[in-house]
Amino acid sequence: MKFWSSKDGMNNPYTQLLFTLILLLVSSPLASRNIEKLFVSLIFVVNLLIIINLLHLRKTSHKIIYFILAFLSLFLQTVDLEILAEKSHILNILSSLVNLFFISIAIHLMTKNIFKSTRITPDILKGGICVYLLIGIWFIIPYIIINNLDNQAFLLVHSAKFDPVYFSYVTLTTTGYGDIIPINPYARMFANLEAIVGILYTGIIIARLVSLYVIEDR
Repeated sequence: MKFWSSKDGMNNPYTQLLFTLILLLVSSPLASRNIEKLFVSLIFVVNLLIIINLLHLRKTSHKIIYFILAFLSLFLQTVDLEILAEKSHILNILSSLVNLFFISIAIHLMTKNIFKSTRITPDILKGGICVYLLIGIWFIIPYIIINNLDNQAFLLVHSAKFDPVYFSYVTLTTTGYGDIIPINPYARMFANLEAIVGILYTGIIIARLVSLYVIEDR
């Protein structure tokens, strides 16, 4: 099964996704006001739509359902939860589950495509970077859920503010500055899991690319 449709005429299908992922990460610290949060949410949904376009879905109905879920994700991220459900995190959790669904499929199929490749191309390298960035985004979502359910889940040192994007990628790269410390057992579990995945992914993907290079060189 092909990972993307050849009808798209795209020699580098990961280029747009990589660009929007970088734009999402760069713009996320700016989301302090509602209009800025809406902008970041729109970028995230654009990422979802690009991922849908990359997935070679056999049935049009499946693609339509995914498009509907993408716009549902945008609605749930931008709606005023205090008006619709006062002191309730149900909509937030629902939006998070929708996003996890999309990202999980993308990570699975992209990784599968990379390991099926028999030669190194710039597009394969971009795909590997996209998967790495998506892993960090995937772990952002449970951190947000845990923090919403337990505002004491993370210990903030030196007047730091809880930034799930920053914390996720610091954990993924095993940098660990120590200004945000997971206290909640579930937060610790996801932090440990992310650190392990980050180390294993980089090790495995580098080994795979090196092996492809050796085979191609021969």
